[in-house]
Amino acid sequence: MTRFWQTGVRGAPGTVKRIDERVRLHIRPQLGTVALRDISPAVLRGYIAALEKECSPRYVRQILTTLSNIFETAIDDKRLARNPVRAKSVRWPKVPEDQREAWPLETAQRVRDAINARYRIAVVVALGCGLRQGEVFGLSPEDVDFARGVLRIRRQVQLLHGRLYFTLPKGGKTRVVDMPPSVAAALAQYFMEYPAVEVELPWGGPEPDRETKKYSASLCPSVLAFQLGRPLLSVIIGVPRRHHSGEALVRQHLRIAVDRPERSTAHSPQILPSGLRPVGHACDRSCTRSGQQLPRRLLRASPAA
Repeated sequence: MTRFWQTGVRGAPGTVKRIDERVRLHIRPQLGTVALRDISPAVLRGYIAALEKECSPRYVRQILTTLSNIFETAIDDKRLARNPVRAKSVRWPKVPEDQREAWPLETAQRVRDAINARYRIAVVVALGCGLRQGEVFGLSPEDVDFARGVLRIRRQVQLLHGRLYFTLPKGGKTRVVDMPPSVAAALAQYFMEYPAVEVELPWGGPEPDRETKKYSASLCPSVLAFQLGRPLLSVIIGVPRRHHSGEALVRQHLRIAVDRPERSTAHSPQILPSGLRPVGHACDRSCTRSGQQLPRRLLRASPAA
């Protein structure tokens, strides 16, 4: 089933890994021994019913998307005439509306207070500037322009198969975001307390044979920080697992911008999706004035390192 398709799979290493997991865990075990021409809508209806007993509706749809791509490749190669996954009688499960919420400021303060002092600045930068976790760890002092009050987001750090690597920010695009004065002051103090060191990691993926790049970094990335961060949030401060991601800080950043629309000209109801779904690159220069209010409150009564 996947012999001709899998060699053409492209994307970020994490994306390729997730696609491989869907095929290995959910497609090959159930359909791998069936010839493509024998996979009919009737077969798929039973297959989907079995998936729905084991997986969430969202994940079932992701599996079906991968399966549909396999059939589309077979059609392009003239091995099939139709894609049975797209048949009208093959009903994909509906995904319930996922209304994710931003962390309350008090939760963000508890996160800041609970984590190691060396990584505490990550909460301030993520909340004040709308950076994702990997972008915070990829930030170098060279990316901080104190004179202009901006951060240049040029790379992120990702973890795959227990190995860290540098790569471009999500979507393969660099960007510039505004840095509120309170974040600038916190970063300046942080750089004095934790002088930058040179970090060398593979670029573009975790494979040892990849080209490596070096950057100076104060917020040194570590496998431990990536792996323990989310479980610790549950144990230390009781944040539900569905809210562990740094995207919650991005949503909080966006919520402050929306709460003060008169001070943020670029955000309108047409631009911001329902429920403030996390879009890190939307937190750019348009969020600056609104973002200036929040970090000051976050830094107030900050515990000593």
